[in-house]
Order: sequence, then structure tokens, then C-alpha cells
Amino acid sequence: DVLLSTGVVVGSLRREGLKSTFVRDEWRVFNAEGIEAGLIREKNAWLAVTRRVIDAAAAFCPQTFEVMRTDDETPLATFRQHFNPFVYRLGVTIHDDRDADLDELVLLAAACLLAAIEGRQR
Repeated sequence: DVLLSTGVVVGSLRREGLKSTFVRDEWRVFNAEGIEAGLIREKNAWLAVTRRVIDAAAAFCPQTFEVMRTDDETPLATFRQHFNPFVYRLGVTIHDDRDADLDELVLLAAACLLAAIEGRQR
């Protein structure tokens, strides 16, 4: 869950277990009402599998995630890992979609979550 400091829920994230374990990372994004509003997916499935099989590939093939609306796959944001062997850096680009049923804080929280998980896997 993504909460404001007042305790108000602005959204939540749920990882797709088997897909994220064997193929490529995938997360479902829900708005404040609990309705699925978006999907976060690693952009290149082939590179994702390569990173899982060959440890060194993770250092030389940075990840890129696409965030898209669930209903029509309109791009909402892009998360792009920057190549740096010492520090995990993730660039966040939020596309201008004023009709999105998703708070931008949820997208930033998702980027923080992905960075934290990637940091623990190394």
C-alpha cells in the first residue's frame, strides 16, 4: 500500500509472482479505490531472462520498465536504470496523462520499491 503521512491510501502495488520470477518483472498498480489502474512491466523479456540466467549480464544490461494503463496500454511512465557498477540509479519519467486514474505518488513509490528490491538482489 502507498500511504500519505495522514494515513490515507493513495494506491497499492502487487507483484505478479510466477511471471516476475521466471520471465520478466511485472507489477499490478491499483488506485486509491482498489481498482486496477496500471501495469508495470520490464520492457525487454529477452534481456530480463538473460539477467536472471547470467549474473554478469545484470551489470551490463540496465533494466527499463514501462508503466501503462490497464485498459488501453497508454504509457504513464518509464523507469530506466542507469549503468553504474557502484550505485543503483533509476530514472523516472512520468508522461503527461491528465486522465490517468493513478496518483503520481504511486508511480514514485513504485520506482522506490523496484530500486529497493533490485538493491537487495545484488
